[in-house]
Amino acid sequence: MKKIEPCQIGEFISLTISIILLACVGAYLVWNIADSSSPYVVITGSATQERATMAGGRYVMPLNVKNSSGKTVNYIKLHIQARLDSGLTEVQEAEVEYLSSRSTQRIYVYFDAPVSGNNIEVTPVYYKFN
Repeated sequence: MKKIEPCQIGEFISLTISIILLACVGAYLVWNIADSSSPYVVITGSATQERATMAGGRYVMPLNVKNSSGKTVNYIKLHIQARLDSGLTEVQEAEVEYLSSRSTQRIYVYFDAPVSGNNIEVTPVYYKFN
């Protein structure tokens, strides 16, 4: 029977460790590719109350901005269009600096005239990732 030399045992251990490390890296890459989600997120906004509240000579409407995706976004710019009780349209823009995944943030928007909560449309214009 042939005797195994210490040199061969070291090579076998080194080969085994290398194969395990390569298998782990390969599994991580496959998992990362399979788990990668879309770069597109769904951001919605809605009024939290029926009517705007008078404050300091202007009307304030609280809005909930919701990120329903699994990714955190930064610097969201929102286009807010409100159909006023007078029939005219008032447009505002707002920015949300940070909105984590599956979260909601409340912002407060000023209007010059009374506005109803169901007459507000919130449209995201752009966002960025970290």
